[in-house]
Amino acid sequence: QAIIRLKWEIYGRSEFLKSIANYTFFVVYLLIYLFFIFDLKNSEDSFGLLHGIALVFQIGLLVYIGSVMKHEITQMKDEGLLIYFKSLWNFVDLLAISLVGFTVLMDICQQPEDFVRVWYTLAWFVVMIKFLFYLKGFEGTANFI
Repeated sequence: QAIIRLKWEIYGRSEFLKSIANYTFFVVYLLIYLFFIFDLKNSEDSFGLLHGIALVFQIGLLVYIGSVMKHEITQMKDEGLLIYFKSLWNFVDLLAISLVGFTVLMDICQQPEDFVRVWYTLAWFVVMIKFLFYLKGFEGTANFI
């Protein structure tokens, strides 16, 4: 136990905090897109500026999803599929990034807005469930997760 705690203090905590910061940035970025940009992109704009801003946000989301997907594939290769899929959190990771990626692509392809909204809502729900994973790293909340 002492060795595990020492490794956590030396290496694990900093990596965990980096991971939280990265995911929090993604959640805030997605939140800004969903609550501000998504509705504005279809409003009347003579220069197309709002549609361009929406496209930049969408591309940013796809780049992030690509990097996370690369990390997940590397993790699958390193651990092996059986071990990788033993963790419920790995399913949640894949589901969250897949749903967001699918929905962004549907949004870029200009699918009906109601269809896209339903998928964004489902994706947001899964993204928030994944956020619960990070509560495991804190003593006060680890017992609840």
